[in-house]
Amino acid sequence: MRGLGEPIHHRGPVVEVSSADLARWGSLSGVGPAAWIRFQQEICWVREPSAEISFRHGGKLLKEGPRFCDHPRFLSGLEAGVDDAVQLCEAYSVGPDSSLEIILETAIHDVPYLKAKPPLGGISSGAYFHPIYAINDNWFHYDETLMAAYSSAAGEAERHEAWMAIPRLMPRSVVECQVVWSSKLDLAEGGTGRVERFLREQRGVLAELLQTAAV
Repeated sequence: MRGLGEPIHHRGPVVEVSSADLARWGSLSGVGPAAWIRFQQEICWVREPSAEISFRHGGKLLKEGPRFCDHPRFLSGLEAGVDDAVQLCEAYSVGPDSSLEIILETAIHDVPYLKAKPPLGGISSGAYFHPIYAINDNWFHYDETLMAAYSSAAGEAERHEAWMAIPRLMPRSVVECQVVWSSKLDLAEGGTGRVERFLREQRGVLAELLQTAAV
């Protein structure tokens, strides 16, 4: 595994810490023949929401707008996105009956990280992590059958198919990308009720999860 680089600071909630049975394709010595190298690794799963505004006309995407991430608390990015969407409607005189529609979409993922030591003089709140995606090697969930199929594959096409079949260590989807606010629907209903229900629901789910999770 190549160097991890500098850790990043993160205030997101850690919803799970677990040991993963992983493998990577490579050589322990760096010069010998490649093979599957199996290892155990502690993974911190951090819940990360994202939100994005977009402009639509006639139901078709016209332009992508600003994106929002959480700071400082869970789903604060979504709250900021709603405020911005409402202000954009006022700025462009967009109403429920306008041909131009402003929408806000959100998604939530549990993202795998490696726990890191805080740097000297680092921020005391939150935690420091190494992002898995910053690692140049591909990390896979260990699967003896699928990995044997890759090792014994004959041609390039067969090897590619076998390689793609092995499950990688990737973010887990909690909420698929969905529209939580729309100038056509939510302005007509008087504001932000749909978003507020979504916030209560997801914050409640997180609170229950953190009560039971050994993190």
